[in-house]
Amino acid sequence: MYHHFFFIIYFYFIILLQQPQPVFGDYGDFVDPTFECPAKTTCPIVCVATGTTCPSSLSCPNNTNLCNDGTCENDCTAANAAFDPTSSPCPSCMPIICPKVINYFDTCKRDYHVYYNLTSQCKREEKLVEYTLVEPPFILAYVLFTLISSAMFLWCAYNQRWCPIPESTQPLCPTSEYASHHHLPHETSMSDSPTTTTTSTVTNSTTNHSWTQTGYKGGLTFYGIFTNPIGMFLYYCMMLNLLSLNFILAILTYWYYKRPISPITGKKEIFQDDVNLLQAFEITWIVAFGLTFLVKWPPSILSLYLRRCLLEQATHVAIYTPREEEKHVDDMEVQMVSNFLNKLSSLFYHMMRWIFSDVHTPQGSRGEVIYCPVYTESNGSRYIIFRLRRYVYDYKTNKFEPGSIDIGTTLGDFSDAKQGLETSQVFVRRRLVGPNTIDIKKPFFLRTMIQEFSKPFYTYQLYMVWAWFPFNYYFMAIIQSTIIITGGLSVSFFLYRNERNLYRLSRVSGHVHVLRDESLVLISQDELVPGDVVEIQPGMIFADMIILSTEVVIVDESALTGESTPMTKTAMDSSESQRIFHPQTHKKYFLSAGTTCTEASSQSFALVLKTGSYTAKGELLRDVISFRRHKFKFDTQVNLVVLILACYGIFGFLMTIHYYKDHFAYEFFYGM
Repeated sequence: MYHHFFFIIYFYFIILLQQPQPVFGDYGDFVDPTFECPAKTTCPIVCVATGTTCPSSLSCPNNTNLCNDGTCENDCTAANAAFDPTSSPCPSCMPIICPKVINYFDTCKRDYHVYYNLTSQCKREEKLVEYTLVEPPFILAYVLFTLISSAMFLWCAYNQRWCPIPESTQPLCPTSEYASHHHLPHETSMSDSPTTTTTSTVTNSTTNHSWTQTGYKGGLTFYGIFTNPIGMFLYYCMMLNLLSLNFILAILTYWYYKRPISPITGKKEIFQDDVNLLQAFEITWIVAFGLTFLVKWPPSILSLYLRRCLLEQATHVAIYTPREEEKHVDDMEVQMVSNFLNKLSSLFYHMMRWIFSDVHTPQGSRGEVIYCPVYTESNGSRYIIFRLRRYVYDYKTNKFEPGSIDIGTTLGDFSDAKQGLETSQVFVRRRLVGPNTIDIKKPFFLRTMIQEFSKPFYTYQLYMVWAWFPFNYYFMAIIQSTIIITGGLSVSFFLYRNERNLYRLSRVSGHVHVLRDESLVLISQDELVPGDVVEIQPGMIFADMIILSTEVVIVDESALTGESTPMTKTAMDSSESQRIFHPQTHKKYFLSAGTTCTEASSQSFALVLKTGSYTAKGELLRDVISFRRHKFKFDTQVNLVVLILACYGIFGFLMTIHYYKDHFAYEFFYGM
């Protein structure tokens, strides 16, 4: 804010240092630099039919020639050649320009008003051919863009309303609810079919039906074949439509400054006057602005053109999560504003749902839809990753279930599992829970930058910049573009840096000794599964575990809790075998992933309870990534301020059009 103020002061200081000098335009037009009133200027040009009909006061002195810029010189230079009627700015019915004269503007109007009236009458008779914008080429463009846009809404209606796929939408069980009801299944039943993942299912009474999962197929398969050619064809047509609209805006802006002769073809451009060209620009701008913001409402444009299908065939899964209810605020004023804004946003939300035929979202609720791609492993297991959690497709329930296993609920259940796992059990569990990793994508600055500039704020700024470019306001567009691009790049850099730090926190590597088939073997840490018995050694703890046997284990938990003092851990007490396990209640037996063991006695073993994103470290990273800041009084009131400013802008736009009293082509730009 302050640097803008100092820039303005510096700008005016430079102006004050300048010496008054005559200022001339492209055709020698004179501007009085004294700023005294009245000021002298170059009189508007006087056009006549023949050179002998110029007023006596508008004639060149003896021994001088009339030059092409309307001045009288002894010898017209090559850059300012002698007057040529074919290049005269006058109309063809009055092709001769009289020499220019400098005088007061009122004097010019008094002395030469007759000639100005004749020129105006001549121009009306020789009016340039103006396009009405309803000629066949324009009609063809309107029809093409209308068909492509209409196809999007028709496809959505066909996909969601007219020909939906029964049972393509299923309830999704949140992992927190699932973990409290899902116990370890029998490995014998799970190994019957190598391509079938059998998991215990939560009963309907406990399933949260406000969370849903919907199957879609489309995009490119592993072999590069379109699984949904109609949808993908419409998708590429819509992308080409949006790009074409912006390309047309660029071409029209170029024509505005480069008319009447094109440097490419050497011919006159399509539009021969400003009004026609600006009208075409405004129509294109309005269509592009409205269509672009319309397709900003779905999670992505591609998601519109995916065909609904059964979850068994899905290449993408749309997961709907309801928005958390806002807490009641004691401040009556803030509560009234919040209720008003919620009603407006709810009205807009339901209108957009109707436009895009969004029928799979539960009625009466608002939330977020995230499209997750479906991955297939070599063993036939199909899964998705949602909020760092792995959801595995269950062929018996025909839906994706959280890939989590509970070893038991009591300390006695953990003592019974101290013999370790067999290879067949490891295979089944590994297919369900996946590798012991936290699936955070490796960040790339280009991807972060594209995601940042794809936000609605930058889309709005893009079209505001387009509105500045014509009508000789290009310098404002350049300044605004520079500010927007600089700000967007700065935000992208800090976002990328934060993503890179989180990615580094999620990456761990190492090896552990585990009890497999009643023998101790060395494996990579990412091969750990719940139920493994691990030998505790100094170093990183790779999973959430409970200590089965030890004399002493000292752990540094500062990475998770910030506690600098190492904690001493002990083995489970056999007298508490009937007690329900809880990490906080029994933290003296519990080892968290992400902590560091600094000392451990020999023959120290622990049972793996959770791996991957289900560990304490995984929960911490999930909280960081999916964090939603608390709403304050400012957040509620700033939305009202934005609404007021929007109404003020619309009112100012309408008032400008009403009082400017000019052609709408000019009123539009002044109003914007």
